[in-house]
Amino acid sequence: RSNAATMQEATWLEWQDPGSEISWMYRTVDDGVAIKQSEDAVIKGDVQIPTSVAGCPVTEIAEHAIWQNRDMITLSIPTSVVRMAENAICECRGLTCVYFMGKMWYNNRGLKFNNKKGKNNMSKKCTK
Repeated sequence: RSNAATMQEATWLEWQDPGSEISWMYRTVDDGVAIKQSEDAVIKGDVQIPTSVAGCPVTEIAEHAIWQNRDMITLSIPTSVVRMAENAICECRGLTCVYFMGKMWYNNRGLKFNNKKGKNNMSKKCTK
């Protein structure tokens, strides 16, 4: 891989989701894009990770991608996502349900939904 390609992958760009008005940051990865919330994003209620950003499939949720969103209740993850970083979703105290719509998950340290006290945020039973 060239240094230019590596530099491009490390650069985070901003994208406004027209369907939800949430501002996301993304960067290219081998098979699509990684995504995380922008610093000034207001994420609340029922949230759906977009299936694509700027014409590329969302295949990865970055570390600390969604954090400190006390008003987010549910999170839906599309089939395009195949990797999720450790602590991708942190300190979202209002989060009760995460819906995994994908076929495969990769996380080498286990999927964690942590708040500051290290307790699991997934305390309520989810049905959809």
